[in-house]
Amino acid sequence: MKIRAPDHVMTAELDGETVLLSLADDSYYRMDEVSARMWRVMTSAPPLAEATEALLAEFDVERETLERDLREFVDQLVADRLVEIAEE
Repeated sequence: MKIRAPDHVMTAELDGETVLLSLADDSYYRMDEVSARMWRVMTSAPPLAEATEALLAEFDVERETLERDLREFVDQLVADRLVEIAEE
């Protein structure tokens, strides 16, 4: 599975924070440093499984915890229409 930002979602850095802006409904999502890194890794080219491996190499976290947190993050972004999921 791959995660991508739809065309109506813009990413910006504001005052040291990463912000997603939906041009479809003028909503925004402010991310902390960890969420911003998850966003950058999972919306780059690799499938979500590879993004998980990259994040495991960067953060001191157990696989189960990261997978759960990443799934919750993706689910929230999907619910807010800030990402789309594509099967590989």
